Amino acid sequence: MLARAFDKLVSAPILRLFALAGVVGWSVAFLAHAITLRNPLQSDGRPVGGDFVSFYAAGQLVMQGAGRQLYDARSQWRAQREALRAPEYPNFCPFPYPPTLAVAEAPLSLLPFVPAYLAHVGLCLAAILAGLRLLRPALRRLAPFWGTAASLAALFYPLTVSVTCGQNTAFSFLLMCAFFAGLRSQRDLRAGIALGLLAFKPQMALLLGLAMVAAGRWRVVGAAAAVGVGHYVLGAIVVGPDWPARMLALLDAFWELNTAQHTSLSISLPAVLHGLSPAALRNVLLLGVCGLLCLSCVVGWRGAAPGGGISGPLAMTISATLLIGPHALWYDTGLLSLAGLLIANDALARGGPFPAWLKGALTGVFVLGPTFHAAAGLGVQPLLAAPAALFLIAALAQARRGASAPARRETWKAHLE
Repeated sequence: MLARAFDKLVSAPILRLFALAGVVGWSVAFLAHAITLRNPLQSDGRPVGGDFVSFYAAGQLVMQGAGRQLYDARSQWRAQREALRAPEYPNFCPFPYPPTLAVAEAPLSLLPFVPAYLAHVGLCLAAILAGLRLLRPALRRLAPFWGTAASLAALFYPLTVSVTCGQNTAFSFLLMCAFFAGLRSQRDLRAGIALGLLAFKPQMALLLGLAMVAAGRWRVVGAAAAVGVGHYVLGAIVVGPDWPARMLALLDAFWELNTAQHTSLSISLPAVLHGLSPAALRNVLLLGVCGLLCLSCVVGWRGAAPGGGISGPLAMTISATLLIGPHALWYDTGLLSLAGLLIANDALARGGPFPAWLKGALTGVFVLGPTFHAAAGLGVQPLLAAPAALFLIAALAQARRGASAPARRETWKAHLE
């Protein structure tokens, strides 16, 4: 009886209605919020757009020709206070990204803070829509339900809130969609450029880059490396040739404090296990789990077909990237919208009805989104379960597919031995 009730609850007409209501409701709510915005600081003392102040201030430093100060904590803090028109603002949000992001955000700093934030939201929404547009031709099995599937992906709570809290998850989403679309159509150059651009947030590109090397996708690797050199050259011009060392020094200075403050908000295993004692046990656990995740992704890519067989490995890699990244917070799980679409499309491609257990699992991950608010009380971020679940689902599907193909079975055997 419960199974039948659940099946009706997630039937196509109900999901279509939910998606439509969600898109309309979010749009009306945000427009009402935008109309009432006046000051950079809200009534509770927090800045409008949350972390956006760090990007806005970094862009201001670039526009003012003060790029050499980009990784100076005092200069960043001063720029943030000026942006918020609050000389006594007590909080500081570091900008620990490559200079490419500061240069990209610089034009927004020509606007007053609130209009710049609203423009940033608009750019994030455009990035999500563009990413979904790139996916549509590649995910053909979802075509009959594309409006509903795309709307639900966009409404995944961490992705939606990342837009309004001034984060850049939407841009990572777009670049990962472009990477998948390029590989799916066997246009490795385009995929490599997207992967290289994704290095504006380096931890999001590292595991994918390793997987491309292991899979022997050298055109992808070469294009990504060329764009990576572009990141460095642009940073050298704007900030100075030693910018990587200075960025790492800023990261190191705030690593312990930042990790301790964000443990309950993090979905990253290094941060979740940060306080585990003794340190030797923690390091062994991290090395073992992270090594297994990386090995699984590499094996998945090595056994994937050049075109259509990449959905599972990419879903695994997205999930693993969130789990092993040194600084992945709850809003980064917005990238799981792409992983969920890939898994759903693969399930439909296998023929037959959509598996009930998978429908329940994807629904559970979707519903899990708002639970990040419970992290403070629980002491751990519940959303950690989302990338873990999708990794397991994608890995099991990939293993089953490999078991039915002798060549892939031999690939798995060779790697595991």
